Amino acid sequence: MFSINLLYHDINSSKTFYCQIYCTVVELILWENPPEVKNPVYSPTKVFLGTSHKGLRKCIINISEKYGKGVKKIMKYFLRNILIVIIVSLIFQGLWEYWVCGTFYAMDDTNSTEHLLLMVSATFGDMVMSVILFCLLAVLNKNSNWLLHRWSSKDRVIMILYALFLSFYFEISALDQGRWVYSDFMPLVLESPIGLVPVLQLLILFPLTFLVSSYIIRYYSKPLA
Repeated sequence: MFSINLLYHDINSSKTFYCQIYCTVVELILWENPPEVKNPVYSPTKVFLGTSHKGLRKCIINISEKYGKGVKKIMKYFLRNILIVIIVSLIFQGLWEYWVCGTFYAMDDTNSTEHLLLMVSATFGDMVMSVILFCLLAVLNKNSNWLLHRWSSKDRVIMILYALFLSFYFEISALDQGRWVYSDFMPLVLESPIGLVPVLQLLILFPLTFLVSSYIIRYYSKPLA
């Protein structure tokens, strides 16, 4: 992250505060590809001429013009990555749900439509969890292309803890509300009421989704590294 140095001349504290907020937002948006900023961006005699709002307005306009293309480029790659993660996650989670439902869950053949809707909603929920995890790691790594690089031990630990927490939480909630029932083939986690299969689902499919997504991104487009 970089610092945009601004020199002020006859500017009141409120305008200084708002200008600092704007520059902080610019810093956060451009954390992936920080430009070289060695000297102050603006001169006090050219930008802040007195206490009028023209100085602050010109500051914002100049920053937007200078870094606007970079922001658009970063957002383009960020949205591309999310879209690929969504598609890959829907495929993997949907296949997993279809594979395990008939074997490890007690299904009533007389109510197939309800079970289909339940499977679709579960797949969609798993996809949303994958996207949230992707965004969380992007924020922590300060890089929306974090999945293209070597994953750190911190990334792996976060994936594991995230998968364990969500799998236990949603399984306990679903069992308590009677949304589904395990069959006799479902193995349990350490004699707990939680099934092992849904826990393994998130532990396996979260990293697998990001791994396959990274291969797709490398193959079809030039990443912003």
